[in-house]
Amino acid sequence: MTEDASTEPARAGEGWTADDHDRLVDAMREGLDLGEVADRLQRSRGSIRSRARRLAPAGALTSGRHGFDALRSALFADPEYDWKARLGASRRQRLSSLGSTNGATIELVGVVKKSVSLEAGVAERVEAAANEDGISFSTWLSVAAERQLLLREGLQGVSEWEAQAGRLSDHERADGEALLDRLLAASNREAGSTGAAAS
Repeated sequence: MTEDASTEPARAGEGWTADDHDRLVDAMREGLDLGEVADRLQRSRGSIRSRARRLAPAGALTSGRHGFDALRSALFADPEYDWKARLGASRRQRLSSLGSTNGATIELVGVVKKSVSLEAGVAERVEAAANEDGISFSTWLSVAAERQLLLREGLQGVSEWEAQAGRLSDHERADGEALLDRLLAASNREAGSTGAAAS
């Protein structure tokens, strides 16, 4: 299966499980390239790169390399590389950006209570993920909703721009992804230095 612009991978938009992370790392240790890993996991190349960034050593991202390349280098350089610890640190960093933290508790300002209904299987997966992240069920849903809204706004912005300027070429998309990698790496460095100064 080869990803193209007209066909979404079978698992596009699905949440990542512990098994998915294991499969990602196993595929990379086998030496599969980005497209092959995306095909095996039935996810987009962008999703694989984004997830690999969370598992890659923070210092390896400062060069502006894609997260995929940084993680692959780390896995081959050190067979004992603790990508699970890095994933946990990445989760804590993302959660802390939502508000002030007190241990594992995230304090969200302006909370509004709403009653929501979830399918039983979805609720079980959310509860497991929230427990793994060390936060409440409600906070996990709030984080997920905020992320979805940001993605939606970003996609709407791209659609509006493309309606006026024309569809982005593959080269323009690659340049944009490289720029995003550099900005995220700079943001990670800034957050790391802020955390070190506070401790």
